[in-house]
Amino acid sequence: MTNPYLTNSPPVSNTDPINNPLRAYRSYSYHWIMIATDNTNIFDIADQPDSGLDPTSDPDFYVRPVGNDRRAIKEGPKGTGPYSILIDGRVDTDFIIQEVEFGTTFVGATIDQVAPSDTTASMNTYASDGKLTIVEPRGCNFVNLLARLGDTNYLNVDVGSMYFLLKVIFIGQKDDGTVEQVTNIPPFGVVLTDFSGTVDENGTTYVIPFSNVYNGQSWNKSYDAMVDNIHFTFRQKESLATHLARFTTQLNEKYEADRLATVANLKKAGFDTSQMSKLLYTIKLDDSGGDVIA
Repeated sequence: MTNPYLTNSPPVSNTDPINNPLRAYRSYSYHWIMIATDNTNIFDIADQPDSGLDPTSDPDFYVRPVGNDRRAIKEGPKGTGPYSILIDGRVDTDFIIQEVEFGTTFVGATIDQVAPSDTTASMNTYASDGKLTIVEPRGCNFVNLLARLGDTNYLNVDVGSMYFLLKVIFIGQKDDGTVEQVTNIPPFGVVLTDFSGTVDENGTTYVIPFSNVYNGQSWNKSYDAMVDNIHFTFRQKESLATHLARFTTQLNEKYEADRLATVANLKKAGFDTSQMSKLLYTIKLDDSGGDVIA
């Protein structure tokens, strides 16, 4: 049994369904690499063996350009566009990816919800999500670094519209003392959905939830904040129903304007969210008791 992405992995028993190359080592460590980009092109080829993203056969992708700027922009393989190596766990000490957690959430759907006339339709949807824990031992500069990557000299895109590639490299120690790398594990793409940090005597610790680059984009809290800052004035001699109708119109207009602005911003990064979060608020009086319901 072999895995096309783990070509150096040792053979395992034909009766064993798991092909884990790390079984060949007495012990192992690992390093995370985090790359920022302004579009999703790189993720379309990430799982291809000839993608140019394997550090063994194509080492240049994960090597920073020569010069003093360690986050300088490089051009991706096969015309995938600009990218920056944000964190390289093999050499960086200013930012350390301490932990990566991820999983998949499945949401069930009935046949009627999916396609009433198609009994073969998929009955589930899913979203992959997780969180990053990044430690900055000597300061609180990571947020500034992300903002700087959005400048015109770098990715030239808002931080909320950046996409990130996570790559893990394993370092295995064998019984005879030799050391080998397991590098050809496909990377995966994520978008950051939130951001929090704590500062103490050990430095700054950032906890950053993320979702898969193709699933879960609507989990971004920016969609929940679209209708902030709506001001409403009550007018004399107007009924409550009239006030509510006018407020409902303003609310829907503001939400749609903010939604379209967010869609346009994400479209610049190559991500089509035009059909996402299309909501229409309805506010009316409950005839039975006079309560307002939404």
